[in-house]
Amino acid sequence: MTLGLLDRYLRRAALGLKREARLHIGAAASLASAFVLVGIFGLVSYNLGRSVEAWGMDLELTAYLRDGATPEETTASFRFARGLGGVAQARLVTAEEAQRRLASPGGPGASAFAGLPSELFPASIELKLQPGAQVAERAERVAERMKALPAIEDVDSVAAEARRLDGVMRLSGVAGLAIAIVVLLGALSIVSSTLLVTQHRRRDEIELLRLCGATDGFLRVPLLLEGAVQSLGGAILALAILLGVYLVLEGPAGGALGALGIVPRFLPAWMVGLALVGAALLGALGSQISFRRSIRV
Repeated sequence: MTLGLLDRYLRRAALGLKREARLHIGAAASLASAFVLVGIFGLVSYNLGRSVEAWGMDLELTAYLRDGATPEETTASFRFARGLGGVAQARLVTAEEAQRRLASPGGPGASAFAGLPSELFPASIELKLQPGAQVAERAERVAERMKALPAIEDVDSVAAEARRLDGVMRLSGVAGLAIAIVVLLGALSIVSSTLLVTQHRRRDEIELLRLCGATDGFLRVPLLLEGAVQSLGGAILALAILLGVYLVLEGPAGGALGALGIVPRFLPAWMVGLALVGAALLGALGSQISFRRSIRV
């Protein structure tokens, strides 16, 4: 494709957008409302994923040593814990240290714990898991391996909570994908229907160009550009609306979410760029569909 031909395509696309400006603006607004719905689910899924990842990075299990465990058994259990796959760090907490933690100033019942003998506080091994996927499964495997040790009395595992959180993530992903597919199919219909109307309005012009020897490619490319620009405009408007809503709600919602360990963030630049490219391609696809439909008419 030469620069001269590209210039002609761009000029014809710009002229088509100008002629049917109201129609294209209305379609872009309709697309924006659909894209906003997809963007909301994307924003929620992104922040939920970040929270799960951050939570997984701080995931810890506590293996309590049984009363009467010998120093040799304690040392062997600690070495075993450090060598377990999926464990990033292991730390031995003695009974004296456990008492100091509970009796620290400002702690719940600090004075009562301070007066008790240290033998009443169980020694333990704290295990910090490596971050990554399948947090619940890894937590369960580590807990089972530790429970099998003779010196271990019990393991305080958060595998159940991790499993529930994984379930929420999967459900959110499936629901978001289903809604995105339905909305994007609707957006595709909006683009193709809008451009089909514009092609019908230009039927005489198109027929004249065909009589003059214009190829399907010469007629199609400007329409593809129109569809891409229309859909891209809807995506930009949707992102602007989404950003505005995010900025308005960030303050009130940020405090409540912060108490849960969730720090809300807007979509990263790479996701915004991917959304814009996807919207343009969606518009071009809708234009292609409308062009084929117009040929059959």
